Amino acid sequence: MKHARPHRKWPKWLFGLVLAVLIVGVTIAVVQQPTSNQAATASSQSASTAQSKPQKGSPISLKQLIAAEKKKWVQFTGKNKVTTKDPVADQTAADAPKYIMQVKPLSQFPDLPTGCEITDVAMLMQYRNKSVSALEIANEIPYTDDPETGFWGDPTNDTGYTMYPPAWKDYFENNLGSFKDLSGASLSTLKTELKNDHPIVAWVEMHGFGQHAILLIGYQGNNLIYNDPYTGKGDQKISQSDFWSLAASQHHRAMTD
Repeated sequence: MKHARPHRKWPKWLFGLVLAVLIVGVTIAVVQQPTSNQAATASSQSASTAQSKPQKGSPISLKQLIAAEKKKWVQFTGKNKVTTKDPVADQTAADAPKYIMQVKPLSQFPDLPTGCEITDVAMLMQYRNKSVSALEIANEIPYTDDPETGFWGDPTNDTGYTMYPPAWKDYFENNLGSFKDLSGASLSTLKTELKNDHPIVAWVEMHGFGQHAILLIGYQGNNLIYNDPYTGKGDQKISQSDFWSLAASQHHRAMTD
């Protein structure tokens, strides 16, 4: 007769241990598995970050541009066209330093085709309420073969050259009572003279000529304002840096009353 195999009895503490291990494992899996809401939030944050950093060569939206250029102004120039402008560099704004004298422009043509500085002096004289024309001034100044002492050549034709500041001293003192040779003066000094209501005859390289003279009548921001006897136009603008470069070949010669 065969005996039946007795059933093995497991200790109760072993069941408790197995149950505890299962509970811990399930808990860890749940903690490590992100919820669908968390995954969506992370995806949204990633997309937002990517949008805030425009990639080189890719289209850029206005929102992205503003974010990338927080330190600059945004200026609209037309539909879907945007340019940036630094407010500090914009020196032609209404609040930029400004002083402009109302000096009537004169043309050196047809009477004095090579008498630009003479025409400048005529503009200055008329600003001082002196009733005199450029041609009348041309008949009063001295003529020599040295522009430091008088006019070299004939300003009524193409043989005229110029007449530098030292040669103008007597004419200014006799007709206006004062004269200042500003040759070699700094831009700051020139602007001070302009602010003190003194138009300035300045020698420059312009219109394809190695030597020309214009009349500075003021400034606005980083620009100088001048009358040009060659074109007969007034209130013309030139940047200070360009003026300084064009005046260099003439050794920054300039004069006023």
